[in-house]
Amino acid sequence: MRVLAIRPEPALLAALDPVLDGRAFEVETCTGNIEALQRLRVRAVDVVVSDPVTTVDEDLALASELRNLRPATRIIVLAPHATHAELIDAIRAHVFACFTPPFDY
Repeated sequence: MRVLAIRPEPALLAALDPVLDGRAFEVETCTGNIEALQRLRVRAVDVVVSDPVTTVDEDLALASELRNLRPATRIIVLAPHATHAELIDAIRAHVFACFTPPFDY
């Protein structure tokens, strides 16, 4: 499995450490949504984990672009906060998961 984490926090990277429990997956990181889309144009990943400081709306825009490039890729949204309406929008956008702080990786 290949994971692309956008501007991940150190705790997330530690939780995704492929050495833990013998899990077999590759973790890549990038600095923002534009870089993420550029990478996805070149190489497929299984899961994208959004930047924890971007809003749900920004992440849903990313999810829309992602679906155009790589329809099978799942996105996990990490957002600073989310309203009920934003959560419903995320469900409609087929977001795999949506989390707000405190993050328990």
